This record gives sequence, structure tokens and C-alpha cells, in this order.
Amino acid sequence: MKHIFFIALFICTSNAFAQQQAFTVILNDPAGKPVDRAFIQIPAAGLAAVSDEEGRAEFSLPCGNYAVTISHLVYEYRTQQVRVCEMNALEVQLDYKNNLFQEVTIFGSTADSNVPVTYTNIKGADLNAINYGQDMPFLLNSTPSAVTTSDAGNGIGYTGIRIRGNDATRVNVAINGIPYNDAESHQTFWVNLPDIAASTDDVQIQRGIGTSANGVTATGASINLYTNDLSETPFGFVNANAGSFNLTRISTGFGTGRINDHWFLEGRLSRLKSDGFIDRSFADLSSYFITAGWDSKNYTSIVNVISGKEKTYQSWGGVPKDSLETNRTFNPYTYENQTDNYAQTHVQWHNTFRFNDNNSLNISMNYTRGMGYFEQLEEDQYLPDYASAPITWGDSLIEFGDLITQRWLDNHFAGMNLRYNGVAGEKTEWTAGGGVFYYEGLHFGDVIWSEWAGPDGYDWQYCENTAHKYDANAFVQLHHKLGKQMLLWADIQARTVQYTFEGPTELGNTVDQTV
Repeated sequence: MKHIFFIALFICTSNAFAQQQAFTVILNDPAGKPVDRAFIQIPAAGLAAVSDEEGRAEFSLPCGNYAVTISHLVYEYRTQQVRVCEMNALEVQLDYKNNLFQEVTIFGSTADSNVPVTYTNIKGADLNAINYGQDMPFLLNSTPSAVTTSDAGNGIGYTGIRIRGNDATRVNVAINGIPYNDAESHQTFWVNLPDIAASTDDVQIQRGIGTSANGVTATGASINLYTNDLSETPFGFVNANAGSFNLTRISTGFGTGRINDHWFLEGRLSRLKSDGFIDRSFADLSSYFITAGWDSKNYTSIVNVISGKEKTYQSWGGVPKDSLETNRTFNPYTYENQTDNYAQTHVQWHNTFRFNDNNSLNISMNYTRGMGYFEQLEEDQYLPDYASAPITWGDSLIEFGDLITQRWLDNHFAGMNLRYNGVAGEKTEWTAGGGVFYYEGLHFGDVIWSEWAGPDGYDWQYCENTAHKYDANAFVQLHHKLGKQMLLWADIQARTVQYTFEGPTELGNTVDQTV
């Protein structure tokens, strides 16, 4: 019986191997060029592969019917039914998810598998599957090397993200290639654009020194958001969420799809409220997003208006170590209107000129307007520090007192960047571009109430300072194939920055300074 068993096993095994069929998947783009880095799966066989630079992926399968799925960052998801043995190859032409997105935003600041940069791509659909109102840092919290913080303790309001230990000043954030970091502090204030995830189509996170981008130098990491993937078909949605700490979120949006072969219009409106985990750390946030686009064979134009408004109770004081065990929600601030109030609107205009299948020019212009203040009770302050002379009260000289102040920021940020994408021969791709940006920020502080009336009464302005920043850069990126397994990649950027402001000298005199 043992001999029969082994013989039968040998026959069955030989028969199974005899039925294996070589099967090839071949992928091309609309211009007939190979599509590499596509993820191809055959679920029924438990097989998967990534297409090579020739757009091919090889499989070995038993005869039968199979579903082949194809996914890619740039191209539409496809599922194709095949019958192996009757056919030994499947050739598929992939369609761009949307030529607006692919042409306008994919170059210059993003990376792919041919670039020596560690990165993670996240689809907007995956992002919004976990979007219940928390800020973008908390939606990206599960990505490698990311650590998030929240002043209010529940991911809404003032939040931050560190990547590989780098704080926000070393993480370059861009929205459709436009820099989002604050021009002065280089911080990223996600609270100013609540629910931006609801309008985000794709995110790429680059860890470490990243590719050239028109903004803060990406020495630590980069986060690139893309919103220009306009839908070809009409849609509408209403989302309502509720959660812990009285969190409520309502978001509604629409899209017209393509109108008269050329036009697109999309919009979103969101409102979020939360009491926060920390005492009194409420957040009242609202935002809207409007996109209009025009598309033809050789030219695409997209205008984005992104606006947010926030009012949050200050909770950035933190919880003292000795209170962690007894009062984890402790907030040192108790003044009723110890709040942060700010509104910011971004206008972007993206233009793409396609000269042929290999050469295109992207020109983007932007303007950002922001204005707001934070109010706080300041106890036992030295009055001369607030432009108030000591006050005489009877025989007493009053030098210290309680104040309520508002510190304002009134700023403008505008700029333009361009990128030219070209191909030289069959092995070389290159991108060249640059940008010019200007920032003006007016800082001023008001005393809106004083325990003691000074020469100007109970309220006065105690400081004012206007800062100006000029920022220009130029870069060249080169991709050259040295062979099937080797690629030469080069990225060179030059940047100049001039920042002027009023500041004190060593002698305490206020003068204009430039760095």
C-alpha cells in the first residue's frame, strides 16, 4: 500500500504541475506607455506582484477562471476576468483617476519607488473611513515613525505631529504643492483648517530629507496633501458624527461631475464642536472648501478656496506631573474667555499646459489671508512691560497689576511657483522649477482691561510690530535609467530667504533687523 500511495502522489503532483500555465499581465497608460509600480492581485490563487518598468507582471497558474485586480496611486482601480489556458496574457490600458490630479500635482514635491526616499501613500477614501472629526495629525497617527499630540486631549483643536522625532518646524507641509507651514514660526496650525481630511484625495508622507518642494526645506519630513482629484460624475453627501466629550461633526458636500465636457464644481461645508478631555478645552470649528475646474486636452485650470475659522479654549499649559495621578484633566487656565480665535482663507490657482505626452508646464499662484487673536488674563504683571507708567494711588506707587490682553496677528501670504516636466529620450525624465513668495505679518497687542487705570484709561495698545519675509527657490530633478536595475536620481535646490522685523538690540532699543 505504501508503494501505491507514493505512486499516486507522484502522478497527482506531476499532473498538477503539468497544468500550470505561464500568464502575463501587461499594463499601459492612455498614451500606450508601460505602467510600472502597479499592484496586481489574483485573490483566488493567493498571488500578487508589482509591474516592472515594462509594465509587465508574470504569474504561474493552473487553468481556470480568475479575477485580476489592478491598483495604482495615479490610475483607476480595475478588475478583469480572465480564463487561463485559453489565454496566456492580459493587456490592460489604465485610465488616470483624473487627469486634473495627475497633471497638476504629481510632480516636484512627491516621490515614487524610483526615488531614494522613504514614503507612505494614503488614499483619501482610506483616510475618511476613520475621519470622525479629529485633526489630520491623528488620522496619520498610525503611519510609521509618527507621534501626535493634542492640547485638549482628544485630537480636536490644537494638535501636532512629529515624524522621526522632528517637530513641526522641520516637517514641510504642502497643500497641492503650496506651502502651508507658517511663514514666520514654520509651525503647522492644523486647527485653522478643520476637517481638511474630508476634502483630501491623497496624502504622501516622506520621512527624512525629502524631494524639493516650494516651501520650508524638508530636512525632517514632508506631508503632501492633494485635493485636485475632481470627480467625473456628480455626487453629494452628508456626514454626521457624535462621540466622547460632546463631540459633534456635521459635514456636507457636493460635486457636479464634468459639465459640458470641460467644467467641474465641488464644495464642502463642515462644523465641529467638542468639550475636550482637558477641563474647559472646548473647540468650536467651522470650514468650507470650494473647487472650480476647467479641463481640455492641452490645458487645465483649477481654483481652490479653502477657509477655516476656530475658537478654542486655551489648554496648552499642560498637566503638572503631580496632578497626573489625581487630576488628569487639570487646566491651569480658569478665566472665562481665555480663548484662541483665528480665521484663515487660502486661494489657489493651478494651471497646467500640456505640450505633448511628455512635456508639461505647471504654474500655481496662491494667496492666504489670516487674522485673529488670543485673549488671556495676566495676573500681577509689571505695568511698564505693557507700555504703562507706574500709577500713583495716594501715597503708593502701583507698579504691578492684573490685566486682560489680546495679542493679534494680521497677515498676508502670496506667491507663485512653476514646474516644467520633460522627457529626454527613452531613459531620462527631468523636472525644473522654482517659486517666489512674500509674507507680511502685523503683530500687535492690546490691553482690553486693567486693574488700575493708566494715563490712557483701562485699555490701550502696548506693542506693534510688522514683519516681512521674502522667499525664493529654484530646483532641478533628474531621473536617468542606467539599466533595468539601476537608476540615477539627482535633486538640486537653491533657496534664498530675507526676513525683516522690529526687535530689541543689546541695549534694549527697538530697531529694524534683517536675517
